Amino acid sequence: EWFHITRIFGLSSPRSLNNIALKLLELPIQSKQAQMTEILLQQVACIAFDDLGMSRGASGMTSMIHYRLFEKQCLPLIKKYSSEIDFYAKSLCLSETQAVIAGIEESFSENIPNTLVQFLIVESIALEIVNMMYPLYMGCSDIYKDETMIEYITLHQKIEGEHSLESLKMIELYLDILPNQREVIGHLLQLRLVPWKKFWERSEQLLFHD
Repeated sequence: EWFHITRIFGLSSPRSLNNIALKLLELPIQSKQAQMTEILLQQVACIAFDDLGMSRGASGMTSMIHYRLFEKQCLPLIKKYSSEIDFYAKSLCLSETQAVIAGIEESFSENIPNTLVQFLIVESIALEIVNMMYPLYMGCSDIYKDETMIEYITLHQKIEGEHSLESLKMIELYLDILPNQREVIGHLLQLRLVPWKKFWERSEQLLFHD
């Protein structure tokens, strides 16, 4: 489930750069709004490029595209315990997972507020997700001998705190540019959280109750 979510996030978020760039082309070059929107474009690019494995401040290295890191991490576990699972079949994902994926794709193909809200949601929960993954993978000591085998987790433990703060700063910057959009951001946040809430509720049910 998480492979398809992290993959669509990594491949969809760069599309938002085009939306922001097109908005910039509409603005007077010397305007304060244009200058602040340029900073917003840079901040979005930083997070998007991190997920593509590019080198910059937060990651400090060039690595594989991050969903490929997760794939590399998962395959030994699947090979040992669940060899019959088709890891790549998105059609086999839970309906709740598919709803999250659809929401991510939609957010990054729409306007700037949708993009910023989706960044805030994903980056705010990502650190908690990888922290929860860590003991699960390291508990399989017969497969994962050391932390070098779970680079997806250890890398994201280093960068997700920064991504979360950056995502919040992007919202704050956008509202500095357009303070009348505060209610719009609040409404979108509630809307975009719905599929995520259902996804976590379904995951909890499968993991702890079924």
